[in-house]
Amino acid sequence: MPSVTTTPLTVRWVTSLDDLVDGVRVTTSGTLRIIGAIGVAVIGWGAYTIASGDLPFGMFLVIYGVVDLALVSTRRLQRALIRLRMAHVAGRPCEVSITMDGLAYSQWGATGVLAWPALTGVRQDARTLLLVSGRTPRFGIPKRAFATPAEAASFGDEIARRVAAASAGR
Repeated sequence: MPSVTTTPLTVRWVTSLDDLVDGVRVTTSGTLRIIGAIGVAVIGWGAYTIASGDLPFGMFLVIYGVVDLALVSTRRLQRALIRLRMAHVAGRPCEVSITMDGLAYSQWGATGVLAWPALTGVRQDARTLLLVSGRTPRFGIPKRAFATPAEAASFGDEIARRVAAASAGR
């Protein structure tokens, strides 16, 4: 039987605060939409309350809704919160390799392998590839780590292909 040699696809980068913010945005995009919808609904409720004659409570609701929408859409606030929690990881090198067993990673001093059966898909936006298990985020890779958008797409497609093959074998 012939020997098969594979060379893993590898991507390396240095984590930035923007990478962390982008990862959070991809991870929480559904939640942010719900919170935004709540903000809009509260503003509508406030307008109705004001029209019904209860100015103080209506103004409270409108202000609450505006603050809600401002907090959801403010990248600067998200950066500040993430900086408080995760500043120790910004500037650290990361490496991810596609292997036969799974996705091997070295990130922030930790190493390991996310086995293909443990992953269920790849979510992405314009800036980040996010590997997930169900709805749980497992690993984010910034697209800026790739030389071209085509390389990022190819890397994401390869991961998706291997995840699909693993799930078909379950």
